Amino acid sequence: MAAKKPRYSVSALVTYDACPLQYFDRFVRRIPPPRSDALLRGLAVHSLITRHFGQAPLIPLPVEADVQALVDAFSRSRFHCRPLAVEKPFLLDMTLGHVYGRIDLVLPQGTDGLEIVDLKTGPARSRDDLKENLQLPLYSLAATRLFGRRPEDLQFTYFFLDGAVEVSFPGDAAMFDVLEHRVENMLRAIQEKRFEPAPGCNCQACRRGRTR
Repeated sequence: MAAKKPRYSVSALVTYDACPLQYFDRFVRRIPPPRSDALLRGLAVHSLITRHFGQAPLIPLPVEADVQALVDAFSRSRFHCRPLAVEKPFLLDMTLGHVYGRIDLVLPQGTDGLEIVDLKTGPARSRDDLKENLQLPLYSLAATRLFGRRPEDLQFTYFFLDGAVEVSFPGDAAMFDVLEHRVENMLRAIQEKRFEPAPGCNCQACRRGRTR
């Protein structure tokens, strides 16, 4: 019987892409990241928006003002419409493993198109800063398979709730081919245990390594 392929979350691959040593700490040594206020705020916002599209609670719970402000920003945006999917799980079958994650929002666009949306609670980032990001392109690649769409039928958008900033990219078959090759190389490097620190990185793992 063939061996089962290993599974990797999108967040794990994003971490490896940023710093292989940080990946080693978090996903091999299992050292949890610090639970910052920003992380907790992001979790709360995503939970409230997901709940909004499902079943409202019988007894509303108190919400911090900064969290409510971000939820209100979403409610005022064009993304506050009937979605095709919310927190849609996926499993991408790659040659060297499976990649899994959840897509924040899948929205209809035009006649047959889709818009894949990732809701961000942190400060806005520029198009140049986001163009090499793995997260939303991987979500979009998964959406082509989940919904049977061509890459050209997709647009993917980062929506920064603080400031209501949108950064969108068109889907493209050549881009997805490059993405798959990039991810396969990353999976190979992980399986070969290549966990060197990223040059100039100042993440928690790199700071810990410098103090040893």
